[in-house]
Amino acid sequence: MANKTIDYYNTNASMFTSDTISADMSDAQQRFLSAIQTEHPGTALKDLTILDFGCGTGRDTSIFLIGDIL
Repeated sequence: MANKTIDYYNTNASMFTSDTISADMSDAQQRFLSAIQTEHPGTALKDLTILDFGCGTGRDTSIFLIGDIL
């Protein structure tokens, strides 16, 4: 099973990236940040850490790291 998964990603990663890199995820990102604020009231977003499981292209993580949202 692991080899099938790796083969799939090796075959489709470039297409997936090009198809999704420009997707507008701002609504989902804002909902995510609202959920974090609900769980950690009184804590500034800049003082929190987000764990990225590495299940995509890194598009959303790069936005959080750059600070465009926080």
